Amino acid sequence: MKKIIFLDRDGTLIEDRSYICNEKDIVLFPESLIALKKLQNANFKLVIVTNQSGIGRGYFTEKRFNDVNNYFIKLLEKEQIFIKETMYCPDTPETNCNCRKPKVGLVTNYLNNKDIDYENSYMIGDKLSDVEFGKNLGVNQILIKNSEDPDIKKLKNKPFPVVENILEAAESIVR
Repeated sequence: MKKIIFLDRDGTLIEDRSYICNEKDIVLFPESLIALKKLQNANFKLVIVTNQSGIGRGYFTEKRFNDVNNYFIKLLEKEQIFIKETMYCPDTPETNCNCRKPKVGLVTNYLNNKDIDYENSYMIGDKLSDVEFGKNLGVNQILIKNSEDPDIKKLKNKPFPVVENILEAAESIVR
């Protein structure tokens, strides 16, 4: 069975620069490479799941998103870090589609063909929709608190670990 780390991209691995549509806007958090190597070395498969409403809003095209994301993937590959899959939802929240996190339609086809170790898989993200996605998927959740997500501030009890950054998340997982 495969252990998977589902990762949000913007705000988790790279700076969230609001509707990233240029390669020059990709700024890796300093700890991202170390964290991803730790997870990969611990035999986790790395999968990105990301909401990209900039496409649905007309700020950029799917081709532009794919060009920027492929640039990001190549940056990681230069460091011997391999993302197995990137899945994204291009819709705005108003469409109420099945593929936008926290709903799990985005990964349904991917999961149908895999032997997943849900008990030892994780979702790491910086927004409440990320951890809710992990909960809905049936994997462990870790929240990175570098977000200004107002929904997180409303939570009194957080039934998931809250960490400073992706490296802290990775260290807690491989421990």
